[in-house]
Amino acid sequence: MSSLKNKKSSKVSLQGTTKEIQHYNAVLIEALKSDFRAVTEGMNGMEVRLVRRMDETDQKNEKRFDDIEAILRLHTHKFEENDKRWESNEKRLDRIDGRLTNVEVRLTGVESRLTNVETKLDLVVDKVEKHDQEIEHFKVQGVRH
Repeated sequence: MSSLKNKKSSKVSLQGTTKEIQHYNAVLIEALKSDFRAVTEGMNGMEVRLVRRMDETDQKNEKRFDDIEAILRLHTHKFEENDKRWESNEKRLDRIDGRLTNVEVRLTGVESRLTNVETKLDLVVDKVEKHDQEIEHFKVQGVRH
């Protein structure tokens, strides 16, 4: 645009000849063409840089997405393994729970039998104590006779 300003500053009289006016207009048009070429070249350069930068960004993003997908696949695999282990542990816990239920049932039976033994043993102790008293009584009577 600087060439256009330079052309404007040269004061050509509007009262000049038609050839001078035509020449002046041709110079202005040429300056405009030159300025448009410069703007176009600048725009083309910017477009090239912008396209290059977009391509670089696309490549970086593709790599990042590939990395993220790889991590997701790894974690998906780990989640699947954990699900299998969880199911296996649940089955094991169910079997252990079943075994504990059987042990509880057996312990209840043992407690019941032990209570019966204690009851019978209490009766035996009572009889032994009674016999001890009778023996003592007989001893005391045998000494007197």
